[in-house]
This record gives sequence, structure tokens and C-alpha cells, in this order.
Amino acid sequence: MVYRIWDALEQMEGEAMSEGGPVLCFGEMLLRLSAPGRAHLLQEARLDAHVGGAEANVAVALARIGYPSALVTTLPEDALGDAAIEAVRGAGVDVSGIQRGTGRLGLYYLTPGAGARAASIIYDRVDSLFAKTPANAYDWPALLDGRGWLHVSGITPAIAPGSATLSLRAGSAQTVAAANRPASAICRT
Repeated sequence: MVYRIWDALEQMEGEAMSEGGPVLCFGEMLLRLSAPGRAHLLQEARLDAHVGGAEANVAVALARIGYPSALVTTLPEDALGDAAIEAVRGAGVDVSGIQRGTGRLGLYYLTPGAGARAASIIYDRVDSLFAKTPANAYDWPALLDGRGWLHVSGITPAIAPGSATLSLRAGSAQTVAAANRPASAICRT
């Protein structure tokens, strides 16, 4: 089943956003290093750096079109973690659920597509701080309090064995939290 974001937004507009609260997005933030323009990776002497990640991108997109959103992740206590937080905070995303720790930010390298050439991506997220986050790291009932929807993409549970447990705990907590709200505000997948 294809579930388009605009279908979800239309549904949220009349339901969760008015009754349940902001969308809580949970997942790993990454640093993207990409070739400038349409060059091949390392064809130029520099790389462009951007922060993102599936759930962070959803949170930012929602905030930019006027839907309150929040992000839950774990980021390193260093300049890269600071930059990641500022990037999503600057777009209007609530970052109060972001945890900090010692470790590395996941990376990915992008060669942009050009003409008939498809884009190419190399991921380097093994042993990232998010991947090593223990299953009991987040207080899900507190994080979900006042939230209308929980967004977790399909990649989050697959990042590391602990990520699957984290995602299940988030989903279970959302189900319990949703049971205490009107039926129209329950998270839909």
C-alpha cells in the first residue's frame, strides 16, 4: 500500500494536529558529504556538508509547512552534534528530546545523479552513537506526552539490533499514549 505524505497531512490537519499535538519523529541524524554540483565523489578537492536523515527531514518539512514537529535522536557532544541540532532547530523543529553523548555521527557520501547517471550513496553508520544507543535510553511516555503522531521510518529499526528494540518501545509507548486520547488522534501507519 502506498501511503502518500499529503494524504497523511490532510488527515492530520483535521485530526491529530487539532486534537493530539505535534508529530514526534524518531531516528538517526546523519552528516551528508556530497560532491559539489553534479561531480563524482572526490572528483573535486572538496565536499559539501549537510545534516539530515529520514526522520529529521520529515520533521523539518512538517515545520516548514506549519505543522508542529519534534525530533528524538542521540547526537554526539561535539561541533557536529551542535550543527545538527541547530539545523533542525533553525527550521522550527522542537529539539528538546534530543540526547547527547560520546560517540560519532553517522555519515553518508553522495554522488549526485546527472543526466542518465543515477545518484550513488555510500553509508557509514556502523557504530554511530545512535546505533549504539541502548534500548532503555529514552523515556517514551514523557517524550510522547502531548504528541499527536509518532513517525519512525523503515530504516530506523534496521540500523542496529538495539534500534529495532528502540523502535518497538517507541511504538508500544505511542499505542499506550494513544489509548488515552480520542480515537481520531491515534497514530496511523
